[in-house]
Amino acid sequence: MTASVKGNKDLLELVGLRDNHSYSLLSIHEIEHKGSKFRLMKMRNPWGNFEWDGSWGDDSQEWKEVSMNLKKELKYKQTNDGIFFIQFEDFIKYFSVFSKTIRFDALKDKHNTVMCDLKNGSELFYSFEI
Repeated sequence: MTASVKGNKDLLELVGLRDNHSYSLLSIHEIEHKGSKFRLMKMRNPWGNFEWDGSWGDDSQEWKEVSMNLKKELKYKQTNDGIFFIQFEDFIKYFSVFSKTIRFDALKDKHNTVMCDLKNGSELFYSFEI
């Protein structure tokens, strides 16, 4: 699964994201922190650097306040390796397209892809063969 960022280049760079760029979705987690529930998306920039700098980014205050057990459970690392966590609400705010490709016929190598425009809710479905 991937998600793409498209928008104001200067604004995106202020929060550590790159315009016209896709990121891999690694996992989704719901955690409890300070009595509230948070939905976190674990993302990866395939370039291996340039990471989200907002809430739940590698150097954020939130990670200083959670237990070592939670960090271990989420496999959190404070390194510039392209992997970062972003809160779901920020994901919706900054990412514009989400897509998922499903391999449905291993013998013929056929794939289906569903893309969703997060800004206006439209979906696009297509198939392709390799």
